Amino acid sequence: MLNSRDPGTALPEVAEADVRVEDQFNSRSPIGATLLIYCYGRSCHEQARIYRRNRTYVSISKKMMQLKSNGLRFLADVIEAVGPQPGASGRTLTGAGPGESYHNYGLAFDAAPMMGGKIVWGTKQAEDLALWLEYGEAVKQVGLVWAGGWSPKKREYPHAKLGSGNPLAGLSAAEA
Repeated sequence: MLNSRDPGTALPEVAEADVRVEDQFNSRSPIGATLLIYCYGRSCHEQARIYRRNRTYVSISKKMMQLKSNGLRFLADVIEAVGPQPGASGRTLTGAGPGESYHNYGLAFDAAPMMGGKIVWGTKQAEDLALWLEYGEAVKQVGLVWAGGWSPKKREYPHAKLGSGNPLAGLSAAEA
């Protein structure tokens, strides 16, 4: 499974919450603004590809060592197996390695506001940022966590999830 737009790859609570988020967003946003939910579930291999993009091998090696030291060698092996990914070192897309993303468990979705049929990715224009903030309020209103409010280094405006923390926390190698 690559990034899935199928709500069936999310837990029912998440799939139901996304409908409520869309309703909240549509009732609060300017006329013509809509919401595109573009990712629900994601395989560990796809997560590893996204994680590796734009990262140096030194930082990738650190993540693999961290996973191995936590008894999760199989996830480190996934990072190694996907190999180098396109993109120059610089802005990373996610801080979550394989198994660390709520998408891997059907507990998250990514969405973006649209205006006039075009996705709004930016936040520098006041009207664009306002749409993202409306999305964030809608996410919080239905009881999900919105990553757009996280610290600048970890901020992910599209990401909404059920729960908090690392989904691997407390998992021992014997349970993995």
